[in-house]
Amino acid sequence: MKQSRLSRLPQLVRSIFLPRKSAAVPAGLEPVNRIASIESSTGGPVDLVLDQAVDLTSQTARLRSPDAEIARDAAIELGRIGDRADLQPLLDVLVNAEGFFHPLVRAAAARSLGQIKDCRATDALITATADPIAEVSEEATIALGLIGELHSIDPLMAIVVNKNGYFLHPVRRAAITSLGQFRDARVASLILSVSMNESEDPAVRQAAREIDARG
Repeated sequence: MKQSRLSRLPQLVRSIFLPRKSAAVPAGLEPVNRIASIESSTGGPVDLVLDQAVDLTSQTARLRSPDAEIARDAAIELGRIGDRADLQPLLDVLVNAEGFFHPLVRAAAARSLGQIKDCRATDALITATADPIAEVSEEATIALGLIGELHSIDPLMAIVVNKNGYFLHPVRRAAITSLGQFRDARVASLILSVSMNESEDPAVRQAAREIDARG
């Protein structure tokens, strides 16, 4: 897998400060040329790339703030930065193994994982669709559609069918929208069925109609 810009940053920045005779740096490469090399590799000025790296570190630390709104904003910002180096901290928030993270923060983490669109987040997002807090479940459901991994189809269909009545209508509506990203005969059949079901929740049915109309 190709390394992303920010995850490569430490080794690139380190090359500026290594002695010229270090085996890690080609002989005769002056510091100014090392900076130019970093800018060429990252696609931007080195000071901007450094600022992004500092921002990434800062936002990751803020995820564990006891203030849920601060932690939520950090999770949102990591999604805006959009680097795959952000993946593990956001997954840790979503999985919430220690029970530390507020639902507000977990919902934001799910949203950001959808923006980053790394398939490695799919399984954690599938698990999060069953979160007892509807906002977390809804954001995880939306994120699965953005990532588009095929093995998320069955869990998304199960949300729409809602056999045990567990899922609230906003989550089911989000599942319909996410399923609309896939070209699958089973998905098409389910969406058509929901769109024609007069007893279905109006918002869920409307979402199905819109997807069906797109073909």
